[in-house]
Amino acid sequence: MILSDDILNIKKILAQAEVSYETDIDLQKFSYFCSGGIAKLIVYPKNFDELRLFIEYMCSKKFEFKVIGDTSNLLFLDDLTYGVFLSLKYFSEIQYNAEAGVIRAQAGAGLPLLSRKALLWSITGFENFEGIPGTIGGGIFMNAGAYGPEIKDCLIKVYGIQSTGEPFELTTDEMQFAYRESFISKNSGKYIITHADFIARRGETQRIFDRMELLHAKRHKYQDFLYPTLGTLFAGTEIYSAIGRNDKKYTMMLKILERLWFSKKIRRERPMNKRKLNDFVCRYFGWNFDIKPFSDKTMNCLTNRGQHTDKFIEYIELLRAHLPETARLENEIIQDNLYVDQ
Repeated sequence: MILSDDILNIKKILAQAEVSYETDIDLQKFSYFCSGGIAKLIVYPKNFDELRLFIEYMCSKKFEFKVIGDTSNLLFLDDLTYGVFLSLKYFSEIQYNAEAGVIRAQAGAGLPLLSRKALLWSITGFENFEGIPGTIGGGIFMNAGAYGPEIKDCLIKVYGIQSTGEPFELTTDEMQFAYRESFISKNSGKYIITHADFIARRGETQRIFDRMELLHAKRHKYQDFLYPTLGTLFAGTEIYSAIGRNDKKYTMMLKILERLWFSKKIRRERPMNKRKLNDFVCRYFGWNFDIKPFSDKTMNCLTNRGQHTDKFIEYIELLRAHLPETARLENEIIQDNLYVDQ
């Protein structure tokens, strides 16, 4: 929690050091999901010195702040006024050292840009990141992946700054990667990623392009692009079977319907949405929504059709009550880092 006088003092320090910032940001216009109230301050350092100055000041005053990237898996709540966010959007350089066989990429650069740069350099191993709507820093933080490969598979070392202002370096082993988590995510707020080194393996340009084109088409075919969405809601689970895993009648009906609607033996091509399956699940369990909080393509993805964020929280809790304890919420609900007007 941060107070109005604290914000004024932070702005003075930033202005003296000529560090860029914005105030009173409407998060519905700023965030990837188009949700949230107001952010009182977003800070945009352009280099490591500006970043360290900001962090050391915030640490010395014990002020709260949160690091954000593209916000593509963050759910900001509509009625909240947030305090201070740190954005590394100006940390966006990607360089290739052919002699060392290394790509060095800053945390604020997008994963799709990294993938496309690798294509231009005929570097393989980054094709699967083309359609992930997030930054390199966020991807490392959560060990992002798609269609198999994860970011840990091509990573060498991570660099950054601790919340105390001290720099750090962590190897891939030291990052302790697991499915959608890392050492840094398990110590959230203590380490801020600034850049990373990746293995640059040479490949055939056409084969890399063909793979990227295939994955790009698959992602847009099976993921919603009409409305603002967040990524996979609950990780490590097949949502439809997991919801009714202890209900034999539901499980039998689900198998029959999936075979009728989605089997390639019956249909030449899988349909691009699961609207019928979604309607079946809602009717079976008696779920009623004035406006659907999930995508037509999967119930395991939030879709913003203009409803209040309270409705998304209700839906998340509804799913959580039906899913096994092993199902982990992959989206982050931003409920802290709040602002108080004195």
